[in-house]
Amino acid sequence: MAVKGPDDLERAFSLLKQAQVDGLLVEQSPVFIFQAKKLAELAAEAKLPAIYPLSNYTQAGGLASLGPNLTDNLQHTAGYIGKILKGANPLDLPVEGSEKTSLTVNSTAAKDLGITIPPQVQARADSIIE
Repeated sequence: MAVKGPDDLERAFSLLKQAQVDGLLVEQSPVFIFQAKKLAELAAEAKLPAIYPLSNYTQAGGLASLGPNLTDNLQHTAGYIGKILKGANPLDLPVEGSEKTSLTVNSTAAKDLGITIPPQVQARADSIIE
């Protein structure tokens, strides 16, 4: 089932539950980014571990997020803007991007799901929400 908007979320989670899915990987999408809290709530209600693309999902109660480091991305963007404002032709600039990722884990969500976060994951995490 394709989720095309917020109204599709509850039905999608109902179908996931029926299919006895063990986990969920949420893709980065404009449909989902504004529904972080709702997604985290539905995953918690379904007792479904979910990994999200951005830390705002874990801040809203989601289990974990692994995705681009937005601070580093913004610094790269600012560098490009600075070069352009100083007269560089955008066509002459090389395509660059951040390769840094950010891992955030919500220990409260993990506890609610009965999951123990392995020490290796805790050590790798950029942020742990208590």
